[in-house]
Amino acid sequence: MTSPLHEHDILIFIVQFALLLSVARILGDLVRRFDQPAVMGELLAGILLGPSVFGRLLPAMHGWVFPASATQSHLLELLSFLGMILLLLKSGFETDIKILRGLGRPAIISSAFGMLIPFLCGFVLAFLLPDEFLVDTRRRVLFSFFLGTLMAISAIPVIAKILMDLDVLRRNIGAIILGSGVMQDIVGYTIFSFIIAVASGSGEFTKLSLSLVGGVLFIVLLATVGYRLIFRLVRWVDDRSITEGAHTTLVIVVALVLASFTHVLGLHAVFGAMLAGIVLAAAPRIRTTALEHIEKITDSVFAPVFFAYVGLRVDFLSLTHWDWFAVILAVAVLSKIAGSLIGGKIGHLRFWESLALGIGTTARGSMEMIAALIGLSVGLLNNEMYAVIVLMAMITSLIAPPLLKLVIPKIHMTEEEKARLKADKDQEKVIFKKKHLRLLIPTAGGPNAKKALELAIPMGYYDDTSITTLFISAAKRRWRIPFLNGRGGDASDSSHQEFATKLSAKFRVKVEAKHLEVKEDYSEGVVKEIEKGYDLVFLGASGFRHVLYSESLNKVVEQSSAHIAVVKAKDAKTKYRHVLVPTRGDYYSKLAVEFALLYAEAVEADVTLFHVLKTGKDLLSDESALDPGAKDKIKETLFFEMSPYLSKPDRVKVRTRVEEGESAQLEILKELARGDYDLLVLGAENRSLTPDLNLGYGAEFLIEKAPCSVVTLIPRAKAPKH
Repeated sequence: MTSPLHEHDILIFIVQFALLLSVARILGDLVRRFDQPAVMGELLAGILLGPSVFGRLLPAMHGWVFPASATQSHLLELLSFLGMILLLLKSGFETDIKILRGLGRPAIISSAFGMLIPFLCGFVLAFLLPDEFLVDTRRRVLFSFFLGTLMAISAIPVIAKILMDLDVLRRNIGAIILGSGVMQDIVGYTIFSFIIAVASGSGEFTKLSLSLVGGVLFIVLLATVGYRLIFRLVRWVDDRSITEGAHTTLVIVVALVLASFTHVLGLHAVFGAMLAGIVLAAAPRIRTTALEHIEKITDSVFAPVFFAYVGLRVDFLSLTHWDWFAVILAVAVLSKIAGSLIGGKIGHLRFWESLALGIGTTARGSMEMIAALIGLSVGLLNNEMYAVIVLMAMITSLIAPPLLKLVIPKIHMTEEEKARLKADKDQEKVIFKKKHLRLLIPTAGGPNAKKALELAIPMGYYDDTSITTLFISAAKRRWRIPFLNGRGGDASDSSHQEFATKLSAKFRVKVEAKHLEVKEDYSEGVVKEIEKGYDLVFLGASGFRHVLYSESLNKVVEQSSAHIAVVKAKDAKTKYRHVLVPTRGDYYSKLAVEFALLYAEAVEADVTLFHVLKTGKDLLSDESALDPGAKDKIKETLFFEMSPYLSKPDRVKVRTRVEEGESAQLEILKELARGDYDLLVLGAENRSLTPDLNLGYGAEFLIEKAPCSVVTLIPRAKAPKH
């Protein structure tokens, strides 16, 4: 029977955890003040607490805190192993496979050579190294493959941080460097996993063959079937779970399951964790906040402890061949640059772009350190070679930013790139992000709810948009749901579901249908569904004489974590061509303008931005006392403020109109009568201090008097749940 852990062992482990975490965080924060990555300070913390410094200055105290006990060593190793799993999971989050599609032929060739040349250099160098660098000279060939792979890979987290700090992540060269890093890391870590399978195996051909075949089969299954199952699991948790943090738990569990699969195959658990991160980051229903939670706990706890543990294992006293260290470092840097330059020459990439690519992917950072620790654990590296690789990873990560800073200004920025960067910057101001936009339409039938469907479903035109209809029915008896169905609707009316199906088929949009049975308080079920991370919710206006008077509507609006679009149907049109948006330049108007342009771009409609100036007419002459050029300036301002929200101007014709008048509401009604408008979009706030919804007299007057259908945008009442 295995004996339990002694209390002293637990005490020592707690002291080690606290010491490594606190010192790593302090030094990480210190180096950040000098614009260096925190990993450098965290690694330095381990080196200072290890045998090189702490063990040499205070050997007795070092022996008490870090005793030479197998049990104690395994506890700390397990903690660092969890940190390694989370780090690779986080790296998977940051590995966007789609970016590889944007790499042109020249960049792909340059990236390939930037991996091939360092691999060959590392492979050859391993045969030239003295025997003192090897654990077992009989495994020199395997060691050569390992060193070649270490030379070939880079570090996505470090590269991304460098590019962000230099403000070039969104430039063409930034995409090339990051895409190259993604390609090199995926290929490199795949090869690395197979090397580890060989290194940790018994050497039997059958067992090694099973590992290699099993690894290839695992990747193929994950890329064809597995990711679909994971997406469905994410959707199931999103639909069924009512506990906070369910997505975070799901991400961790999926990562551990895939890590266990690759570990069983002999490919090491970190490979499965990285694949899990890549797949989960691409899941349409995964909540960004869940990924952010994991990144936060990883960066604040597990990553600092892991890198401190990596440093703790480094003994610089064992590093005696400094001349060979210089050679290894030179090969690591120069082979990356040479490979990128040769590939750039063959692929016709410009010289400065090829040089920047080589320098950018030189940074090895965390990925190299993880590989080094695994190599040490499976017996491929001895203490001296381990120290060499960790030191090489540190230095390459330190020299890459200043070298890249010298090269980037020499890369010419095209007009197309300038325009795209401006558009990207403008998109940061947008409320409704077109990528992964999530729309919800709660409904129980009726004209207003049908109109909400007709407005929402065409927005599936945008990539990765998720549209969900929530069909609500009474559990026991038939009754009307005013704010969901309007006049004449019925909760049991199945024709509305058929209507939604026909609409989705017409616009070739995938719409997910959900069903909710309620007894009395149906608003509670709607609010719970909204809390699953929707961006915009469409609600049919009340069927009562007062279009906004509904206790249920009030509850949803005052508790919603998503923006609300209240729809009032006044016609039988299925698509609108001419949209009028009154704007005052405030946040509520911005919400209305964004919605109008979002809809108009999807159906190729016209949008008119309409602004009313308080009357400036001369009381004696009845002529405008306003500067003749003032209206034109206001029109230009309206168009300028709108431009960030319009990604495809060729699909939407935008006009601006400015009128003077005593009453903005009356001028809006006059404009509706003058023009050929068929949809009015308003932005309003809930001004009520009571449970009753109050959008102000002006908005409610227009909703009631407008001759066309009206959509009223109301901002979310609270921030989305994390």
